[in-house]
Amino acid sequence: MPGAGGDPDGPPDAAHHLADGDVLAAIAYHVPRAKDEQVMVTAIAARVDGFAADGRECALVVKTCLYEVASQLGRGGQLSLRISGIADEGAMADYGFRRGPQGKGRPAALFVQDPPESH
Repeated sequence: MPGAGGDPDGPPDAAHHLADGDVLAAIAYHVPRAKDEQVMVTAIAARVDGFAADGRECALVVKTCLYEVASQLGRGGQLSLRISGIADEGAMADYGFRRGPQGKGRPAALFVQDPPESH
């Protein structure tokens, strides 16, 4: 998995098919300046063709790597995802997110996810 912007040493942002290098899944994220704020997922994209099941699984793997990035930055605990407009809660649940606390006057739905359990 290359890092952000293709940097091999940067945080992971995509999963590639080993045989042909095609992207199976990608996650875009934002690290807020405020140290007490969570890393925010801004987009999740997975294949919708014959590799759709692989794409969904790879998105979960890349998201798990993002937890490690958040932890290394001192932002462990949860990832957040803010959605403007109508939120597809079923799709969010497929990626492990649940509805989070909603602030007053916020036009977007907030979803959060706890870190994966250590085995």
